[in-house]
Amino acid sequence: MRKKFPKILKISFITLAVLAVIYLAIPLQQRLDILIAVYPPMREELRGLVCGNAGKDQVTVTTWVMKGSSIEEIFDCHDHENVFVLMAVSNIVDRNREQAIPLMLDLAQNGTTEQRKGALSWFEQIGPDAIGIIADLEQMLDELDEDDPWTRWRLVRAICAINPGSEAVIPVLLEMAFSEHRWERATVPWKLKNSNLPADEVIPICIGLLEDEDDLVRANSATALGHYGSRAEEAL
Repeated sequence: MRKKFPKILKISFITLAVLAVIYLAIPLQQRLDILIAVYPPMREELRGLVCGNAGKDQVTVTTWVMKGSSIEEIFDCHDHENVFVLMAVSNIVDRNREQAIPLMLDLAQNGTTEQRKGALSWFEQIGPDAIGIIADLEQMLDELDEDDPWTRWRLVRAICAINPGSEAVIPVLLEMAFSEHRWERATVPWKLKNSNLPADEVIPICIGLLEDEDDLVRANSATALGHYGSRAEEAL
C-alpha cells in the first residue's frame, strides 16, 4: 500500500498538469464558463470587474461578464471611464445592430455633443445597415442649428454612407463648399462625386475648390475631378 501511494500521487499530479494545460489552451471565454460551472458565485464577483493581464483578455472578460445583460443595460456603459469596458460595449453593440440602432438614434437626437458625435460616427461606420432611420437623420439635418458645424459635418457623412443618393444632403453640401471650416469643404468633392448630382454641376464646384487655401481641400477636389475623366477636361 505504501508503494502504491507515491504512484497514485504521481498519476494524480500528471493528470492535474494535463488538465491545467488543456484548461489554459482553450479560449478565455470557455475557461470562464468552466469556472462558473464549478463555482457559480464567481459570476457576481466578476461582474463589473475587468480581469486579465493583456488588453485582449480584458475586453474578452468584460464582454463575458456582460453576457446575459440586456442591450439597454450594456448601452448604459457607453460612456464608462474604463477603456476596456468601452471596447467591450462597442463589440456587443456592433453585434446587435438591429437593437442598438434605435438607442443610437436617440443619442444622436438628444444626447450631449460628444454622444451625438459618437452616434453619428457609428452610423457612418455601419452605413446601409441603418437605412431604416435615414428619414430621421435627414429630418435632423433639416432642423439642425446652423452654428453647429461639427454635428452637421458628421450628420452629412452618416447620411451619405447610408444612402449616397440622398437628395437631402445636396443643398447642404453646396453650402459647405463655402464653409469657413476646412473639414466641411474637404468633404464636399467626395460626397458630391458619389451623389446623383449631374457631372456638369459637380465639376465647376470642384474646379472652384482647386483654388482653396487648404491643401486637403485642393487634393480632394483634384481626385474627384479625376473620377470624371475627360468630362472634366476644363479643369486642366
